[in-house]
Amino acid sequence: MKSPKVKGIGEVVTEYGAKVMKIFKKGLLQRSLFDFYGDVKANAIRVKESSSVPQTPVDKDGGVVYVKNSDGKLYYKSNEVSEVEISASDTVLTTEQVQDIAGALVATGGTKTGIAVTYQDDTGDVDFVVDHNAATNYVAAEHVDWAASGAGTIHTDNYIENVVQTTVSGSSGTVTSIGNLTGDVTSSNRATTIANDAVTYAKMQNVSATNVVLGRDSAGAGVVEEISAASLREIINVEDGADVTDTANVTSSGALMDSELTDLAGVKGVTISTLQVKPSEGAFANGDKTKLDSIAANATADQTNVTGSSGSCTGNSATATALTTGNKDITGTLNVKSSSATGNPLLTFNQTTTRRAFIQLADNNASFQNHLRIASEFGPVSIAAASTAGSDTDTVFFMVEPTGTFKFGAVDSDATLTADGTMNFRIDADNNSTAKKFSFQKNGGTELASLSESGNLNVNGGIDLTGYVRPGISAIKILPSDFIPDDVGRPIQIDDVASNKRFLKSHSTAKLYASIDIPLGFKATAVDVFGSGTSLMSVHVMSITSGSIAATIGNGNIGTTFNFSGSPVNGSSTDYLLIELAQASTEQVFGGAVTIAKI
Repeated sequence: MKSPKVKGIGEVVTEYGAKVMKIFKKGLLQRSLFDFYGDVKANAIRVKESSSVPQTPVDKDGGVVYVKNSDGKLYYKSNEVSEVEISASDTVLTTEQVQDIAGALVATGGTKTGIAVTYQDDTGDVDFVVDHNAATNYVAAEHVDWAASGAGTIHTDNYIENVVQTTVSGSSGTVTSIGNLTGDVTSSNRATTIANDAVTYAKMQNVSATNVVLGRDSAGAGVVEEISAASLREIINVEDGADVTDTANVTSSGALMDSELTDLAGVKGVTISTLQVKPSEGAFANGDKTKLDSIAANATADQTNVTGSSGSCTGNSATATALTTGNKDITGTLNVKSSSATGNPLLTFNQTTTRRAFIQLADNNASFQNHLRIASEFGPVSIAAASTAGSDTDTVFFMVEPTGTFKFGAVDSDATLTADGTMNFRIDADNNSTAKKFSFQKNGGTELASLSESGNLNVNGGIDLTGYVRPGISAIKILPSDFIPDDVGRPIQIDDVASNKRFLKSHSTAKLYASIDIPLGFKATAVDVFGSGTSLMSVHVMSITSGSIAATIGNGNIGTTFNFSGSPVNGSSTDYLLIELAQASTEQVFGGAVTIAKI
């Protein structure tokens, strides 16, 4: 055959038209790939070393032969065969070859008494079948002859399932059983029962010692136990050697002994039902009888009407000094009562007929049910401390003017309101107006500030604060505009490829950074960043005075809340949070939030 000729880029053929090789163009460097249709015969075939393992051909596309430059050895692989070193000294066998060798070796070699071994080439496994019916498979001593007669064997006529045989044949003679048991202990089909009252005391186990009783001292139900004398006394709550009739026990129990009475006969002669009951006000004390006797001796008559003026009182049959004169000291409780449950008990203080103050329990009006009033008809009412009786000067006071003005303060000192709990100032308590307000005014009545009932604060002047202004917010939003790219040199962009989507994305895997300021008086406790992926998120503490990371709070992931409430970051005049996103290519970022709380 003459040398083949190139017919074109596509194929190489012989002069007789036979295809022997196909040529393919491949790659930018115009490299060619040759596909041979027949055998290749040569004194030597040179295979270049490969820096990487060639791609495995697809099914039915053959295989590749290559030399690794890592070890200079020759390898082969295909879709059906994993990488095999063909330059090794040992022969590499296929699975089928190993199965054929091992299967034939097991099936045809060795001794297999009573065992049949078959190699299944189509399934690649070996079958083992034991001929368990062949007597030659075991020694005679391992056999049980169920059919033949003779000593040392078990025969079917020697047993019946679940029935006790009356006779048992053996080398020692004949044994006759009693069948089912009768008497105190009975049986039926090998199940035994002890009759009631059949076990005598003598047949019980002996107790371990004297002075014990049988019972149970342990908690809960259980077996009978031996109980000692001490434990028994504890159970029945009786002391050791107790004699309930002795003097000590009777006395300690609160009972009265005959020896304790000087007039035993008198006590026994008392009829309880005839004794006078102790008054509800309390028992009489020594001297009370003497007082009553004196009152009775000096009394002239019951006074039913007392009238009078100018220091004297006249009655039915006596004249007395008026109660309105002089000082009266009362030791105990002064009760001012009304005869009616709906009355208005009144205690008045009169200086003149036109200057009166009073304390009254007002309950004749449903709006003032059980209302205690301390009032003055023609002047203010004050509650004062550090004051002098009979003086008009109080050091500290709380005063209600007749005009409805409340005054509180202290002489030549600042007024102070203090409370150990919540102090509530309520305006428009009946909620019937929309124009009420708290007004803060100068001495001349000029309003400085006001707080309306709707919550609006109006200040006529500046506000100087020495503390924090902390609004009721719990999070700081992280907007797409808060992120900047790292030094990759490419900008970040808002992607509007879809009509209904707008999101932030970086170039390739460039990182994104967001700087978040924590307000003074607040602490940051968690960070959320939302996006299409789950790339790594790192949170750092930075200072405006330095380019170095002051602290790394930790790492989280986009789409998952990173909680660091155990190590919160407080707002300060210099520190801020730096949120770092390790982006994947084409990953989308929507925004985020930093959770904050008041310190």
